[in-house]
Amino acid sequence: MNLRFLLNLKGQLITAVAACLLIGLAVFMFTQNSRAPMLRMALIDGQVEDSAQWQGKVVVVNFWATSCPTCVHEMPALSALFERQHGPDFQMVAVAMAYDAPARVRHFAAARALPFKVALDARGEIAAGFGDVALTPTTLLIDRNGRIVERISGAPDLKRLEAKIQALIAAPV
Repeated sequence: MNLRFLLNLKGQLITAVAACLLIGLAVFMFTQNSRAPMLRMALIDGQVEDSAQWQGKVVVVNFWATSCPTCVHEMPALSALFERQHGPDFQMVAVAMAYDAPARVRHFAAARALPFKVALDARGEIAAGFGDVALTPTTLLIDRNGRIVERISGAPDLKRLEAKIQALIAAPV
């Protein structure tokens, strides 16, 4: 191998590592104690959920789609988690992605008797407000002060998530 090739390869490697570090830092900064957006959501029952109502509560926001096999698979476990944690200090909202047909979302939620609030993100504004969520499922954990303390892309480890929820509920306000 010639020296020019090795130097060029070294420069490309340094550039790639720097880019990865910057992306990682941006993700870390967004997910570590960034504020949950102030927004309103249309729920499938016709009511409106205002994120200002979350103040003082631990909140799980789960972005999902009826066409997402992982989302469909995790819904019974999310329902069970909600039932175990349900109370004045905890809230859960499942946000259906903009590409999901409202009638299909309503049917899915009714057929499975989802116990938590289900919102329709018809224009993608909720996903945009939470950092341009595009991957489903994406789960966000918000503390009592409205800070996003965890962002999970893909299937969450629900035992770990529940332990964090319990710790946040038990923490002094």
